[in-house]
Amino acid sequence: MYNLITETPPLFLGITGWLLSKLRRARWILNVSDLWPDSAKYIGMLSEGDFSYKVLQKLAHSLYAQAWLVTGQSREIIDEIQKQTPSSRVHHLSNGVDASTFHPGNRRQEVRRKYIKDGEVGVVYAGLHGLFQGLEQILLAANHLKGEGVRFLLFGDGPEKEALIKKRRELQLNNVTFLPPLPHEQVSSILASMDVAIVPLKAAIRGAVPSKIYEAMACGIPILLVANGEASQIVRQTKAGVAVEPGQIDDLVLTIREMIQQPDRRRAMGQFGRWAAENLFSRTKIAEKFEAILLRGVETHA
Repeated sequence: MYNLITETPPLFLGITGWLLSKLRRARWILNVSDLWPDSAKYIGMLSEGDFSYKVLQKLAHSLYAQAWLVTGQSREIIDEIQKQTPSSRVHHLSNGVDASTFHPGNRRQEVRRKYIKDGEVGVVYAGLHGLFQGLEQILLAANHLKGEGVRFLLFGDGPEKEALIKKRRELQLNNVTFLPPLPHEQVSSILASMDVAIVPLKAAIRGAVPSKIYEAMACGIPILLVANGEASQIVRQTKAGVAVEPGQIDDLVLTIREMIQQPDRRRAMGQFGRWAAENLFSRTKIAEKFEAILLRGVETHA
C-alpha cells in the first residue's frame, strides 16, 4: 500500500494530492501546517462573511473528510480540525529539529565578532520577512533600547523587508542590522553563536507553532517568543524562554531588558531548551513514531 502525503496551505495542493491518491490507489495523508483560511481571518485578510472565505472553508472541510489521515503540526490544529470535521482521522505530527545539526557546539567566537561588537547581546531572527511574522514589533522595541548594549540581527528576505528597512531609517535604529538569507548550513552556527533567538508573530494565530523555536532550543540559546497559544505553552513548559503577547511593545522591551541583564538566566533557559530538543522534539523520534503508525495502519490517533 502506497502512502501519499501532501501539505496545506496552499489548499489547492490538497486537490492534487487527492486526485493522485485515487490514480495510484494510495492512502492519502494531508499534513496541515497552517489552518487556512482561518489564519487569514485572524490577521484581518479575510472575514467570515467574505464569499472567498466561505468557499475556502468548504474546500478545507472537504479535504479533511477525504483524507485517510490528517496530520497537524500543533495540537490546536488537530483539535480545530476535529471540531470542524468530526469524522476526520487525525494525528499530531509535531515539527521538530535535527539535534545533531543544530547544536551548542556550533558556537563560534569569529561569528560573533563578525556581526556584533564586544559586550553586545546578540538577538537574532532568521527567516521570512512576511506579514504574519510581525517583524515591525522588533523595530519598535529596538527604538526603546538604543544604547543599551543589544543588537538585533534580522536574516532573511520577504515581501515586508523593504518596508522594514524604511522603518529602520525613519527611527534611526543603529542597533538593528538587516542581512541576506542564510544558507541552511550556516543557520546553526549563527543561532548557537548569539545570545537570544527572537521569534515573533503579528497576531494570535490559532495553531501557529513556529519551527524556529525548535532550532533555537537545539542550539542551546533562549527563546524570546512574541506569540501566544500553543507556542507560548511549549516555551513556558519547557522553560526554554519567555513569551510575550503580540503587540505588547512595552512588555517586549521590559523582557528584553531583563534578558540582557541576566546572563545566568539566559544560560539556564538555553540548557532547558537543549534538553527539550533532544528528548521531546527530536525529528528522528517524531518520524519513527509516525512511521510506526503508518505501518500499523491504525486509523485514528489524537
